[in-house]
This record gives sequence, C-alpha cells and structure tokens, in this order.
Amino acid sequence: MRAKSNISRFVPFLAFILILIVFSILTQGKLIVPSNLSLILEQSFVLIILSIGVTFVMTLGCLDFSQGSLVAICTLAGVYAAKQSFLLAAVVMIGIGLLVGFLNGFMVAKLKMQSFIVTICMMVILRGLTIYLMTSTGAVAAPLDFSKTFDNLWFKIMVLTIVLVVSIYLFNFAKLGKQCRAVGAGELAAIYAGVNASRVKIFSFCIAGITCGLGAFLLMARTGVAAPATGQLLETDILTVLVLGGLPVTGGMNSKIWCGVIGALTLNVLSNGLVILGANAAVLQLAKGLIFLVAVAAVREKQGNLVIK
Repeated sequence: MRAKSNISRFVPFLAFILILIVFSILTQGKLIVPSNLSLILEQSFVLIILSIGVTFVMTLGCLDFSQGSLVAICTLAGVYAAKQSFLLAAVVMIGIGLLVGFLNGFMVAKLKMQSFIVTICMMVILRGLTIYLMTSTGAVAAPLDFSKTFDNLWFKIMVLTIVLVVSIYLFNFAKLGKQCRAVGAGELAAIYAGVNASRVKIFSFCIAGITCGLGAFLLMARTGVAAPATGQLLETDILTVLVLGGLPVTGGMNSKIWCGVIGALTLNVLSNGLVILGANAAVLQLAKGLIFLVAVAAVREKQGNLVIK
C-alpha cells in the first residue's frame, strides 16, 4: 500500500514528461527550441505564484474562485498607483489582495459559509466593480517605464524564488502548513487536537490574496494594461493546474506545495503545443475543461465523495 502511495506521488511528474515528449514529437521539435521554452516559462510565472497561494486554501478542503477577478481589480488599482510610484503600486496591489483574502477567510471561518459560495460571490462582485470602474475608460495603460523596469526574466525569477522559499517554509516547516493539512484531513479532529481552525483558514486565504496581488503585479508588467477581461477564467486555470499537479481537491495530508509548479508547467506545455499545432482559443478552453473533468473524476475515484468546505 505504501509503495503504491509513493508511486502515485510521481504521476504528475511522469505526466509532465510524457506530454513534453508527445508534443515535442507532434510539433517536430518546435516545442523545445530555446525561444519557445523561454515563452512557456514566461507564461508560467503568474500561474505558478497564484497556484502556490491557493494551495494553502485547497489543502484545507476549500476552494477559491475569486482569484481571476481579484487579479483584475488589483491590476486596475495598480495601473493608477504606478503613475505615482512603482513601489506604491506594489503595496496597493498586495494590500487589496490581502484585504479580499481576509474577507474571504473571515466569511468562511467565522460566518461558517462554504468557500465556493463565498468566493463565487466575491468573484462576481469584483468583476462587476472592475467593469463598472472601466465603463468610461476601457483599457487603462500603465506607465511605459513600468514594463521596461519589471518585465524581465531575472526579476520574475527573483519574485518566484522568494514566493517559493517562503511558501515551502510555511507549508513544510511552520505550524501553519501542518495545521492546514490537519484541518483538511479532518477539521473536527484537528480542533480537538488544539488547532485553531478559524485562524488557520483566515491565514490561508490571506496568503492566497497576497500571492494574487504579486501575480497581478507581474501580469501588469507583462501586459502593461488593465482591461475588463483581465484575469478572466484564471480561477479555473488555477484549479486545473493544482489538480494536474496532484493536489487532492479535498485537501488533507497528501497536499504538496510543488503541485502548483508542476501543474502550471504541464498546462502551459499542453497549451503551447496545441497552439503550435494550430488550435484556436476555443479549442484551448475546451481542452482545459476536459482535462479538469478527467483529473477531478480520477481524484473522486480514489477518494470517494468529494466534500468541499
């Protein structure tokens, strides 16, 4: 039984390698040329950072559907703040992410509302607010110097490295990660063991909000604009990434921080390969939806009925 469990941990890695090999063959090597690998890496930074934050939430057995809309409102606020100061833009974006994360966590932990209901409502509110604020202006551009300063590979690697180091420490070595896994495995048992489940939930949603602000900062540096459609469907990409990376939808002890990294790379290799083969946006979205359904079905087969908190 233990040997089977150990083997299952490597399935996401094996799936990534298999997809890389298959699309390398189908695209006649175009997928793995250095310029395209660099593009895949560039496309993965934001998704990895966002997914790492949501890992804390999903480990609890909760979901967060507000991420895409939160990226949109953070980007809009960041564009205007960047006209005053780039540092102010970073503080504002992370601050908004933290605030929304706290509100999500508070409603889930203290008001005992289900996470998917809370975050879907937050998604609708934030998206509606973004569209309302941009009705008269349309897309809003950030200062040109902003992209010139921050849209570079080394800065993104530095941000991702910091997020990874801090997250690995919190998840694997600090109390927070152990308590997240305990709550995900069995909230009542964790409470009896002395875990403050409400505080753990609030902290976890706050982390997801902070990483969302950081991801929005990098996305704004890359695109240079805030638009009504910014971050649209990003929440489903994050869930797909985490499930592809092997994170159980119900959370618990088998959750790992690297799931977001391997899942984001897998999804972007798949998407990039399909684009090279001539697939359009509709086909890409269909493929992502099918992958998510298959992955969730596979998890349900192993874990029985899914219970989302």
